[in-house]
Amino acid sequence: MSTIVVRPELTPTPEQAAVPASTPHAPNDHANRVSGMAHAEDVYHNHPLRELAYRGLRQAGVGSQAAQHTVKKAAEERAVRLLARGGPDTGRAQAGRVRSAVPGRGVVPAGHRHRA
Repeated sequence: MSTIVVRPELTPTPEQAAVPASTPHAPNDHANRVSGMAHAEDVYHNHPLRELAYRGLRQAGVGSQAAQHTVKKAAEERAVRLLARGGPDTGRAQAGRVRSAVPGRGVVPAGHRHRA
């Protein structure tokens, strides 16, 4: 008795082939737009930035969870940049400082860890 093995080749239609190529650019474009809004309005907290940007993201076809994630990441990035600069009130740099990943623990010098 012999076994026949068939290996079908699936080729996407031109429309299907174009989707993966354009997919990575859309979230980055939205994130850049939100980041620009944060800079223009001088907002670096999640909730106020969400009030500014969320509706526009949803109208652009971004899903609810993705829109919230985009706003959150833009706000965090803006806060980190301001912190590295010395905060919103000063322009001096604080080299080697990073934002803590642990809520309520404040700023930790680079290379140091919080104790559990």
